[in-house]
Amino acid sequence: MNENNQEEKFDHDGSLNINDFEEDRRLKSKKKTIITLTASIIIIALLIALTFSSEFKSFCFKKRYDIHDTSILRAIKSNFIQDVDIMDQYDDLSFTVDNIIIDKSRMVIFYTIENKGAHKYIEWFDYEVLDEMGNNIKACNQYPDYSDIDLSKTKKIHDKFSLILSPEIEIPSHISVEVKIKESQYSYEEYRDIKDDNNIQESKELPYTWKIDIPIDKELFSKKKKISYDINKSVEMEGQTVFFDKLTIYPTTAILDIHYDKNNTMKIFSIQDLKLVAGDEDFTPGLNGLVSTNPDEFTRNFYFKSSYFKKANEELYIMGNGIKCIEKEKLDVVVDMENNKLLKSPDKNLILREIRDDGDAYTIFFEYIGDGLTFDFDFMNAKGESLHAESIGNSYREENRTAEIRYTVPKSQNLKSPITLKIDDFPDMIVKPFKIEIK
Repeated sequence: MNENNQEEKFDHDGSLNINDFEEDRRLKSKKKTIITLTASIIIIALLIALTFSSEFKSFCFKKRYDIHDTSILRAIKSNFIQDVDIMDQYDDLSFTVDNIIIDKSRMVIFYTIENKGAHKYIEWFDYEVLDEMGNNIKACNQYPDYSDIDLSKTKKIHDKFSLILSPEIEIPSHISVEVKIKESQYSYEEYRDIKDDNNIQESKELPYTWKIDIPIDKELFSKKKKISYDINKSVEMEGQTVFFDKLTIYPTTAILDIHYDKNNTMKIFSIQDLKLVAGDEDFTPGLNGLVSTNPDEFTRNFYFKSSYFKKANEELYIMGNGIKCIEKEKLDVVVDMENNKLLKSPDKNLILREIRDDGDAYTIFFEYIGDGLTFDFDFMNAKGESLHAESIGNSYREENRTAEIRYTVPKSQNLKSPITLKIDDFPDMIVKPFKIEIK
């Protein structure tokens, strides 16, 4: 025996057998290779399982809640989501908050409504989200519509709603979700056909408030910090300048801050085909119908789906194809209410057809050759006093490519003719594709 207590291999004549040593070495090497290979397979299997688990989770959420928002799906895949599973129930109708996602730009609440009784249609669904102090969280809210879903057949509704938050709002440690429901025995289509029947049952608001109290995992939602890029670049289009100031990316939302040069001779309504390009994916602006906020006349904050969970080394660009705009001197449309005349117009395509007396209001009918002209709700009387329209309607006729615009003003206001309407959007455009590198 040698010092390592290993048995040495000798032939019968007492000489050392080299072939036996070689065989032993090969067996040990093979055994070591098998162990290493097995360990590698286990590690790979675990990695595949973890990847599959996150992929499968986001896939299930997409199917169950009908999610088309890639930033939300990526947040779920990255486990940036809190399980809740808290239920409240009245009159055999339950409301359950399943999961929640919160960052400093958006709150997404996933929930289930289950009919365990004789309910049919939810005509109206309203909710409030309160912070730990009981104050309503101020946000741009999304409201779902279930007026055509028959709960006697569907039984369960899996859905979500989102709140677009102001970035200065702190993530709360606790929230309460309060829900009110108005129900009907008829779908919207059925009610429209029978609404003149005096024998039909009126829809009714249920006398309950479904309330879910949720402790928030602040550690989970606070560990993902915002990513900010100072852009400080501009684009000039026929003498009109747009400044791109900053891009802030949160886990669920990206916000682009821009401003227009105050010396521009034209009013800019929008940037055409504006998008955030991250790697091989385009994000066009808009969340829950909210495209932008306007802190003042010259500043815009555009909302995009987020690229937060995409690869960190991917290139990032802002792209667009031009601006919709009009000369500032053409913004006002002046109407002589007493003599049924158009005193000022942006071009000859806008025609005043009629001013109709509707009893307690006047409706001004315009015809516009083309499409895309809209008015602001606020207007001025002859004294320069600011007034507010009762309603505005637009309808486009494809056959002659003209739009009818209806502008209704209540008689109760101090009209004092002529009145001045302000153009809120206009179809004219300066075409100039641009591409701004962010990183």
